[in-house]
Amino acid sequence: MSRRQTSNSIKLWDWPIRLFHWSLAASVSFMFYSGYTGNLMEQHVKVGQAVLALIVFRIIWGFIGSTPARFGSFLQGPGAALEHLREFLARKLPPEAGHNALGGYVVIAMLLLTGLQAFSGLYVSDDIFLEGPLYKTATESLADWMNSIHHTNWRILGALIVLHPLAIAAYRFWGGQNLLAPMLTGRLKWPSALTPPPFEFKEFWFVVGTAITAAVVVYGGLAVFA
Repeated sequence: MSRRQTSNSIKLWDWPIRLFHWSLAASVSFMFYSGYTGNLMEQHVKVGQAVLALIVFRIIWGFIGSTPARFGSFLQGPGAALEHLREFLARKLPPEAGHNALGGYVVIAMLLLTGLQAFSGLYVSDDIFLEGPLYKTATESLADWMNSIHHTNWRILGALIVLHPLAIAAYRFWGGQNLLAPMLTGRLKWPSALTPPPFEFKEFWFVVGTAITAAVVVYGGLAVFA
């Protein structure tokens, strides 16, 4: 009779990265709703600026934040991503604490596309009621270019967002890994026979300083250039 593998609960995602994740998810959901329906467009502009601040926070946190959130902890070469895909297809995924080699590229794509969407929106106008805070500072050609980017990128970002929960479901039911629970609780079930990764988690005031820096970059920049 085979022994049942035991596991321990280890800390994986700290509260700043979970707050970022769910705040971004809620904000982007609102942006899709307001963008497609035309409702609450004044809030659409404001939430877009908040999204940009969230992206700046995540980029900074990716270099100086807690270990699992750092880009250096999960970004690997294309070969590692392909190997992970082969392991997934063969249903032989090893235990991993954090983003896997393939998921790391998805994280970067999501940050770039969401950041581009929020940034291009600063220059967009509907020529009737609303305009981005930097619209009047742009030339006509720049404004037209940003408007084109804003609408084209929206479709690409939307496709990636639709694939995201499908991938989570695939990992849960095909790969046997629950990616959702750690993002809710911050903790991961880790095999008792394996040594947990040595993670460093930042203190509260470190988080506050990073958040203030992100806010100053975005809202201070708008105050200067708008």
